[in-house]
Amino acid sequence: ALLGPGPIPRWDGERHYFPQVAFGRIEEASRSMRAALAPVRKPLQLTSGQLVRLGAAGAVANAATRAALNPLELSKTRAQAAAAAGDSIHDDDDVSPFLGVEATAACGAALGTSTFGVYETLQR
Repeated sequence: ALLGPGPIPRWDGERHYFPQVAFGRIEEASRSMRAALAPVRKPLQLTSGQLVRLGAAGAVANAATRAALNPLELSKTRAQAAAAAGDSIHDDDDVSPFLGVEATAACGAALGTSTFGVYETLQR
């Protein structure tokens, strides 16, 4: 089905023989795909303004992600700690699901700022 209608490859016990009709179509398709690929150009150097914007984008993205996932991480950590201690988690505990979100978001912002800028700089 891949080669289309017509002669099919045959095996003589030692090697495969491909009919020129089918093989020619495959070879031409391969050649045209290779021709369509242009060489990759090295991007231009980043300006300081672009690096600042990348850092700000990284800070916002990482801080928002960590702040949004903080309640899930907090409940998971509390459940693991309770299971290790042999206790049960009490739903009536007066613990905010956003406990420590400020520190988590601040660390995420610092991490996002550095990783976005460093990654893009090293890619060039």
